[in-house]
Amino acid sequence: MVLLFVALPLSGLAAFLATLTIVLDHVIPSSAYVKASLDWWIGDAVAIACLTPFCLVLVMPVMRRFAGLAQSAADMESAAAGKNIHEAQGFPRAIESACFGAALVGSLWLALGPRSAGNQNMFYVFFLPIVWIAVRRGLRGAATAILMLNIGIVLSLQFSGGDPSRFALLQLLMLIISLTGLILGTLISERDRTEKQLSQEEERMRLLLESVGEAVYGIDSNGDCTFCNAAFLRRIGYPTSQALLSRNIHEVIHHTRADGSPYPWTECALRNALMAGEKLHLPRDLMWSSSGDSFPVELWSSPLIQNDRVAGAVVIFTDITERLRTEESLRLAKESAEAANRAKSDFLANMSHELRTPMNGILGMAALALDTDLSAEQREYLGMVKSSGESLLTLLNDILDLSKIESGKLELEVVDFSIEDCIEQAFQSVIPQAQEKGIDLIWDAVGVPPLVRGDQVRLRQVLINLVGNALKFTKQGGITVLAELSGKTESSMRFHFSISDTGIGIPVEKQRKIFEAFAQADMSTTRRYGGTGLGLSISERLVKLMNGRIWLESEVGQGSKFHFEVSFLPADSRVMCPTSDYSAIPGQHLALIADDNPVNLKMLTRLLLEWGIPSVTALGGLQALEIFREHSLRNVFFSAALLDVDMRDLDGLQLAKLIAASPGDTQIIEMLHSPLDNERANECKRLGLFTALKPLRRLPLREVLHRQTGAPLTASTGGTSATITEEIASAVGLRILLAEDNMVNQRLISRILEKMGHTVVVANDGVAALSMLSQQEFDLVAMDMQMPLMDGLEATQKIRLSELGTGRHMPIVAITANAFDDDRRKCFEAGMDGYVVKPVSAKAIGDEVSRVMGLFSQAQTEIVQK
Repeated sequence: MVLLFVALPLSGLAAFLATLTIVLDHVIPSSAYVKASLDWWIGDAVAIACLTPFCLVLVMPVMRRFAGLAQSAADMESAAAGKNIHEAQGFPRAIESACFGAALVGSLWLALGPRSAGNQNMFYVFFLPIVWIAVRRGLRGAATAILMLNIGIVLSLQFSGGDPSRFALLQLLMLIISLTGLILGTLISERDRTEKQLSQEEERMRLLLESVGEAVYGIDSNGDCTFCNAAFLRRIGYPTSQALLSRNIHEVIHHTRADGSPYPWTECALRNALMAGEKLHLPRDLMWSSSGDSFPVELWSSPLIQNDRVAGAVVIFTDITERLRTEESLRLAKESAEAANRAKSDFLANMSHELRTPMNGILGMAALALDTDLSAEQREYLGMVKSSGESLLTLLNDILDLSKIESGKLELEVVDFSIEDCIEQAFQSVIPQAQEKGIDLIWDAVGVPPLVRGDQVRLRQVLINLVGNALKFTKQGGITVLAELSGKTESSMRFHFSISDTGIGIPVEKQRKIFEAFAQADMSTTRRYGGTGLGLSISERLVKLMNGRIWLESEVGQGSKFHFEVSFLPADSRVMCPTSDYSAIPGQHLALIADDNPVNLKMLTRLLLEWGIPSVTALGGLQALEIFREHSLRNVFFSAALLDVDMRDLDGLQLAKLIAASPGDTQIIEMLHSPLDNERANECKRLGLFTALKPLRRLPLREVLHRQTGAPLTASTGGTSATITEEIASAVGLRILLAEDNMVNQRLISRILEKMGHTVVVANDGVAALSMLSQQEFDLVAMDMQMPLMDGLEATQKIRLSELGTGRHMPIVAITANAFDDDRRKCFEAGMDGYVVKPVSAKAIGDEVSRVMGLFSQAQTEIVQK
């Protein structure tokens, strides 16, 4: 229509210009210019108004489809203006089309027939069919009717030979009729297109609502239902929505509470949210179906805001019956698993107690027996019993550790400790096996701070497992442990450890398997190396607990190298380790270090430099001798010489003899892999040599370096030695009450304590222990946890309760077979001061008694001073 209204004025302009040229050529007089121009323009306008819409609306889309061209906007508009939603279809449409044709013919006959001659008013009958067709068929029908009517008028005038003046009037009338029909048809088509679009949108929304799996319904401001989807109808049991529309939906599905009491609409949370214009989410609510059954739902409500007013709300809910049933089954399964886990933990704790109790008797009595006068054969047999018991205890500890890790019961401690101390302590447990096999144990720590904060027990356990594993598969050569700082942030430090050996190596295809529990690289019945395969599995899990990772590099026949990284916190700067911050050693100027192992040379150089001693290193005995002589020629003498006794080219004893025979007072320290035989030991004594066993420990080495000057061992933290002395002094000659129900353990622990110089009184249970404490004076109580009548925890709590307000405090040490972290925590929460795990050893009992009594003495001193 826009193009049509543009074309009509342009055609008028063209008609006036063309007529002007004719007037200028004197074809027509100038007085007839206006009439001729109008006649020309009206004729063109009628043709444009008739032909152009018909071609654009009906012909062009067909031609474009025939030519295979893409649809234009006009084509789509034409298609949209095709059949309107009010048109008749089928046979009624054919009848209606025939009526349209008859109306056109009738109007032509009435307006141009013989009886209408000279009657111009009859021309207006043309409006009737055009308006009728435009209303019924829209733009397409109007365009077709206008073209047919114009053709009919032209043909009628052609054959009837009518008055030309009537033709001019007819043209003007046809222009008016055409424009009227086209405008009316366009309006009708636009209305139909709008209605069709609305219908399509409604259908789309209906399909969308029907496809949603959740139940959806709408309410107006009064709570009456305005729409609902099929999921809603299915869930509440209604066949159609007609029975629900315009009803208060609350009274249909939300009318009763879970307890059966009525739920008025005025108290409904949905109504309150609707009135406030707020969204609402109810994780759990109750709905009712048409059958009277209730079901749980999760519900969401969103208000509909129209013109700043709440017009209603859209409510979505989903049936959560299955979800609640699943949650309930999961809860029951979780409770069952927790119960099973507790049962497992209780079983493990009980088994640990039951196994450790007889193990305590076996190992303890074997150790006591070995301290008596025995024949060589008896000593050999008892040594085998003790060794086998220790192996069984190691296996028991590994199984319990693995069980604690798997059940999540293992908790990491966070204390300040020295990584170098941890490495030294890890080596102590494997030194006898290494000496027996002639394996060198070497270590060094590069860039490691004196103290870090973390779990030293678990780090030491990982190191012991990895070193023990390396020692088992190594026949000759050495095992090297290296530690270094690999990363640092403001809140943590990351350390890299490597444990390398010169053993048999591990095939690539079996390297992952060795970290599995109870797995080894060789699982055949003819395997040469025993063991449970738990050590590496436990190590991997402990490393993961410390936010680290573990891996290995290995080649068959070339040895293995295990790596692991763990993170620790920076140590508390206010806490210093007495053995990790030594002052410079007086009287030492220059040291000579001779060893054929470069790692040992590097470690010793670093240690001596930390102690303020510069050094010169030599990789072998001959090189050391040459360096010593060169310095002697320049009158430079070494104050100390650290010599490896087993260097290949020139051993340490031969080199020591040459150095001892030279001028200068050089302190010579022989570094040994194992204790010397009598002959070599006597030779060292004759030469005045000091000895230090490998792997070297810093404290003994430093003590040896002090002996030359006679300076006592001092640390930068004053008072430590005095404190230790006080602890030891205060732990001698104590009167100790032992609460223990097992006769073997009574005899064993009593004998261990008596050998230390203490007096022991035995109580068979907690009740007897409380009775004896009320009647006699004791310095310390050694308390078992599991006893008849009253256990150790309850007895300790009663002791602490009786001490309230008196200022007294009885030192109590737990000596128990309960080895879990929870057991340790329970002991200290009950009020105990110390904790020793069975099987006990004289050293473990003595160290803990000394520690506890030292703390008790210190506390008593502070009270007196106050």
